[in-house]
Amino acid sequence: MENPYTKDEIKDINELCLAIGHVVVQWGFLEHNLNLCLGWVYSAYGGKKIAKRKKMERFQRRQIDFMRDCFKNPNLQSLAPFKDEGISLLDRTATLINDRDDIIHSTYDGLYKGSFDFIQFNFDNPQILYVKKVKRTINSILETRKKIEDLAADLGRFGLRLAGK
Repeated sequence: MENPYTKDEIKDINELCLAIGHVVVQWGFLEHNLNLCLGWVYSAYGGKKIAKRKKMERFQRRQIDFMRDCFKNPNLQSLAPFKDEGISLLDRTATLINDRDDIIHSTYDGLYKGSFDFIQFNFDNPQILYVKKVKRTINSILETRKKIEDLAADLGRFGLRLAGK
């Protein structure tokens, strides 16, 4: 079977895959450091006492909601010195989850006029299923990767401060 893409299209698709791979790898660091913070908040700062479940959350959006609740909880005074920075980091994480999801959980739909088109089912309204179209360039994906990389480092440093190191 003959390849339906030209050499230039293959080069562009390879660059796209490389950029998306960078997002995936950097997200692993972010997730690791978010879990570091979650572990400390849960076990050392009293989060376990207010948790609705007997184990730590596994889903990132729930982790963020849980940690936000911990930072805002007046009964967890030991977290008070970390509250503003912690909530700011969680806000940045929540924003990047959406960007990452748009990159990772969408389907390549072609290269048009210098940008890559993706489609993604959108379930925001449970009554209506529609397809969301997302346009990305290599640079926009790499910018997202850089934001993820920077946030992962910030979360790591924050987690170490939570650990008292």
